[in-house]
Amino acid sequence: MVALGRPSDLKAQVYQTLRLELFFQPDNPPALPVYLNHHEIDAGRWLVYLEWDKVEPVLAALDLRHIDDFRLYSATLEDLYLHYAKQS
Repeated sequence: MVALGRPSDLKAQVYQTLRLELFFQPDNPPALPVYLNHHEIDAGRWLVYLEWDKVEPVLAALDLRHIDDFRLYSATLEDLYLHYAKQS
């Protein structure tokens, strides 16, 4: 990946999405908007990929009584590696 460019440049090219990690009690998962898919990372921990323009409405729709914590961040180096590994 070093030969492909700086991580910030690669992130801009590869992902126009953000990662939303949700942490909650496993027996009380949050309701998500119907158009969102989640990936279960662990019991009580989901990963959701969001387009930039969906962040505000999704966060506003979440019932924070069912969420212990959340993290919102851009693509990681691991995401970049997986993206380029799939292409080769």
